[in-house]
Amino acid sequence: MKKHNIIISAALVSGMLVEACVNDLDVEPLTPSVVTSATAWNNDTAAECFLAKIYSAFAINGQDGPGNSDANDIVGADQGEATFIRSYWNLQELSSDEAKCSWGDEALNGLNYSNWGPTNRFIMLNYDRLYVNIAFCNEFLHSTSDDGGKMSEYRAEARVLRAFSYYVLMDLYGNIPFTDENSGIGAYLPEQQGRAYFFQWIESELKDVVASGALPEKSTANYGKVNKYVAEMILANLYINAEVYGQGDHYADAATYLADIIDNGGYILEPNYQHNFNADNNLSSEIIFPIIFDGLYAQSFGGTTYVIKSALGKDMQISTYGVDDAWEGNRAPQDLSSIFESGDTRALFYKENRTQDMSDNTSYKSGWTVVKFNNLTRDGQSGSNPAFADTDFPFYRLADAY
Repeated sequence: MKKHNIIISAALVSGMLVEACVNDLDVEPLTPSVVTSATAWNNDTAAECFLAKIYSAFAINGQDGPGNSDANDIVGADQGEATFIRSYWNLQELSSDEAKCSWGDEALNGLNYSNWGPTNRFIMLNYDRLYVNIAFCNEFLHSTSDDGGKMSEYRAEARVLRAFSYYVLMDLYGNIPFTDENSGIGAYLPEQQGRAYFFQWIESELKDVVASGALPEKSTANYGKVNKYVAEMILANLYINAEVYGQGDHYADAATYLADIIDNGGYILEPNYQHNFNADNNLSSEIIFPIIFDGLYAQSFGGTTYVIKSALGKDMQISTYGVDDAWEGNRAPQDLSSIFESGDTRALFYKENRTQDMSDNTSYKSGWTVVKFNNLTRDGQSGSNPAFADTDFPFYRLADAY
């Protein structure tokens, strides 16, 4: 009997302790600097960290580094391929007459020979990546509100990054689903909209953000962030292609925004073309919107690491390009390499033991090697890490505006 009483008493004490512990957790932090889920969205510093996550989602695939991990934003067999720049670059370049890849698996050949379908993994990875980025933007905008200060600035940046994502999706795929910060939460199929809808929506969204004056100023300190001129470049890109989207002639609108960028943006064409594509291209006076990479802190087997290493051959002295490996994949067909006139400093090709004519797409040495991108600083020093490039990807440059 005594034994039972001890057990019952122990159970009562245990229950009291559990209740006490549970109640003890129902308190506010004693230190105001501690950020909780209830206060995070009212905290400029915490909100800035979430915004940084949105920016990084255009460069890397999560917080776990370049390897495969279920903690990354998109679960895939190759985390390098699951990044925005690598999948986007493959879709844009390999399907054109500017580049071909000799690796020759089914998905790459689908792009090499313009014979892709909906199951092509680069189409799916690019599509998923952009919608993940949009989901991040929607969550940020749903959970914050304009305050006339830093939060308004952060929200303006998120709106432009979301509009940019929708522009790329609309441009590549045509009819796509639409969600924003006011859409329902849960499992449902968003309504698809066509290019006419997205043209109007992207135009309206970007013009509204630019007119608000909330975007950060263009400055060295704000390098890599969305500013007014980034938004105007996206608008100009939209207007230049308006006829493709069934929206008629908008060249005058494009010219208006491009003139503002050229005349008032303070961007200057780099005297040395290659300074736009090397390890310290953050010093370039020409880059309007870069996707930022860092050999130590923003590592990826996508991005510029992929652009550089996939082009280099093992017969080259790869250390002179600031990297530690050559993947022997992408090179230029004659359609591209033959259009440069003698003396054109943009003709950055390695030609030794290669044929200009790409007679055999499965052979890496059929076609010239493109050495436009490298992981060297402008004074010839290697980047911070030969395994992963410091080189930022210049999505928009002043040359594009011209």
